Amino acid sequence: MKTYSVLIVEDEYPARELLIQYLMTRPELQLKGMARDGAEAAEAMTAGEFDIVFLDINLPVQSGLAALENVGSQGEAARQPHVIFTTAYKEHALAAFDHQAIDYLLKPFTLERFQQAVDRALVFLKSGESDESPLKRHGIFVSENDRHCFVPYEKILYLSSHGKQTVVHTPGVDFRTPRLLKKMESVLPETSFARIHKQFIVNVFQIDRLEYFMNGSYMLHLKDDDESLPVSRTYAPKLKERFGL
Repeated sequence: MKTYSVLIVEDEYPARELLIQYLMTRPELQLKGMARDGAEAAEAMTAGEFDIVFLDINLPVQSGLAALENVGSQGEAARQPHVIFTTAYKEHALAAFDHQAIDYLLKPFTLERFQQAVDRALVFLKSGESDESPLKRHGIFVSENDRHCFVPYEKILYLSSHGKQTVVHTPGVDFRTPRLLKKMESVLPETSFARIHKQFIVNVFQIDRLEYFMNGSYMLHLKDDDESLPVSRTYAPKLKERFGL
């Protein structure tokens, strides 16, 4: 049986021992290192090649997020691990997913929730996804209230701006998340998404047809959906050029 190396970064003894107990239920996971503050975590992640890191956010010396940024700044010299954040504070979720976290465990978490996070990490490990952002190839995390949902790119129809929030529209359900549309645009792959209006980004693979409207603007119709979206004069030329029109 193939095994995967694990690093636990946790400054509190009870939480550290609980993670060790949970790890013992998964024979494919081997504990290869522990760190008790952010500096130790950054050093361990830079020096060792861990498959999975359980990383607390609120740590002495420097935060878990800062430690991960330090590893990222090393470029190709350090392999980014598959990170599962563990924290008692849900307000760090957006920042964690901006770092392409595999999952975000909110303390106190159950063994069942731990298993779900491990299963998610193993999906990427077993498929050979070992680059610095394994989830970014497949989709985005959307945080809505206390829910943190992974939405595959192919499920996204379009995104719309509503003040300081963005709504991610998918078949049957919409997710409202406290991120600006501009921020969402920066994490979406340009090969799959296009800005068509100051209020809209569309999945280009969901486009059915483009119809001229007026004054250089267009209306865009989606596949298998009754929705039509405006394409402003600002973005229309680039969209037309993209499709050879």
